[in-house]
Formats: sequence, structure tokens, C-alpha cells
Amino acid sequence: MNNETCIIIVLVIIIFFLSCVIICKCKEKEIRLCLQKCNEFFQNKRRHFIKKTENFTNTQDFDIEERIKYYLGNNKKKTFVKLYNQNLGKDVYIINTYSLDGSIENNNILKEMITFYKEFLRENIQNRDNQIILNTGKFYHKVPYVALSRPIKNKGLVSILPFNNIKHWRPIENLKKYDIPYESKRNVIIWRGTNKGEQRRKLIEKYHNYPSHEIDIKDCKFFIPELLQNKFILSIEGNDVASNLKWIMASNSLCIKPQSTKESWLMEGKLKPWVHYVPVKGDFSDLEEIYKWCIENPEICKGIIKNANDYISRFMNGDTEFKIIKRILKEYCNNTSIL
Repeated sequence: MNNETCIIIVLVIIIFFLSCVIICKCKEKEIRLCLQKCNEFFQNKRRHFIKKTENFTNTQDFDIEERIKYYLGNNKKKTFVKLYNQNLGKDVYIINTYSLDGSIENNNILKEMITFYKEFLRENIQNRDNQIILNTGKFYHKVPYVALSRPIKNKGLVSILPFNNIKHWRPIENLKKYDIPYESKRNVIIWRGTNKGEQRRKLIEKYHNYPSHEIDIKDCKFFIPELLQNKFILSIEGNDVASNLKWIMASNSLCIKPQSTKESWLMEGKLKPWVHYVPVKGDFSDLEEIYKWCIENPEICKGIIKNANDYISRFMNGDTEFKIIKRILKEYCNNTSIL
């Protein structure tokens, strides 16, 4: 390569560089504006993400003492109950040592209560003269009693115990037989159940004949293996807490639900939207929007599912659960005197 050729190449490079500088100088305002818009776009996306996943990785942990305090609710002070002044209703039972020898009605909650009470007395024989009020029916706030659930905002003197285990907790044991990986599930929001409760009736009315297969709502009996074929499962309260909430949160499907109004052994009042479940409005007017968001954010959905799985796992140690049950009964007996 001769000197003339080298000079020409150097000149071409210099001209190209100067051209780039001139172009950039002329377009400086446009480039700044473009960068500003890009920055605003990504900042908005970031704020949107943070809003939807607030505390996303901050799943709370709670120890036994915190759980006992939660389940006891407002029943922490000494209360004297005169039963002859109370109209407790047909669904209320007085549990005492006489209950252990009598015939038990065909009532699963009552049977479970007797089992809990027997285990409790084995270690707390000094409480054999204490009585416990069990409510298996509607909420009643004037006396302290134990029950399956209570309203979140108006706890009254209700102490929670894990009743109706077959319906609420037993399905979790069989999930591994039927569940499949999230990626293998259908892109469908599904719900099955009865039309008990205002929210369920609203859901059925709005989506029962939905034209698209993406939202599948039916008022009928259901089989858990069928529901687990879908990525998104709705959990809706009926007359009481939603019994399917426990096994949905333990599965590889995403739980979508309105904010809970009642709480049970699961401590629904501790659940956080966008952390343990994806929230939907109580009238389900945003269900289609929620579906679209779930489809567009699979990784976030899988993170929420993991958080839900971790939350449920805290309730799966039988020894720990029985320890908490006996402590609740002890605190109840210490705080309640039935006359």
C-alpha cells in the first residue's frame, strides 16, 4: 500500500467522523427528546411493576405465638358468660366432660371439636371443669365461642379452630397426584361451585355464557383434577370462607380472588394481593383485564404461586398445628367462665 492510498483512507475516516459529529450536533435536541421519552416510558413501566408487585418477595413469616394471638382475636380478657340470658341458637353446643361420653350427632365440626377437647384435657386435666362454646352456624358476637371462621373487620369474641378438615385441608394431600407444571396448563380462568353468596351470583350472572373459552365459569359440581388443568383458578367466598382457597394456594395454579371478608385457620387477613394472589374486583368488572395481565406476565405469576405455596407450607406440620390448637383451648378456658 503506497502513501497516497494511506492518505486517502485517513481522509475518508476523518470526513466520516466529522459528518457523524455534524449530524449528531444537528440532531442533539431530537436525541435528547428521544432519550427523555424512553426514560419516562421505562420509569412508568417500573412504577407499574412496583405497584403490582409491592412486597413481592417480602412474604411474611409468623411464629406460633403470633398465630395463637391471631386466632384468639379479641378473646384475650376474662369474660363471664351467663348462658341462661343468651339465645345461642340451634347450631351452638356447650362442650364439657359430659360431651365426651354422650352420643355425637352427625356433625363433622362437632366430632372434630370433641377430638380437640380430648387431646387438650390429656395435658390440661385442671381445666376439666371448664366449658367451651362451639358455634357451627351463623356469626354471633355477644359471647366468646370457637368456630371455623369469623368476619375480618368484626372479629367479636370468636376464636378460630381448624374445623371441617375434610373439606378445607384434606384436598392438599392429593394435589401431587393430579397437579401438573404451570407451563403445561391451559390459559384459562376457571371457576366451579354453587351459587351461594352474593359474589358468586355476580360472577355467574356476568360470565356464565361468556363467548370466549378464556374465562370458564359454571355453576355446578367440580373435580379438582379438572380445575388443575388451568393456570388461573378463581376463589370466591360463598356463605363462609372459600374452601378451595387452601388447595389452590398449594397448587401450581395461580389464585385469583377478591379481597377476603372472612378469615379462618388460613389467616386470610394476612394474605397480600400481588404477593399471595392476584386481586380482582368484587363485581368482577376487571376480570378480562386481569386475564390479559396474567398472560403477559408469566414469570410474575409463577413468583406469586411460589409465595402462595410457601405460605401454605407453614400450616402443614401436624404436630405444630395440634400444639397451637391446645394452646388456643387453654387460653379460651383461662379467659372464659361460663356460669
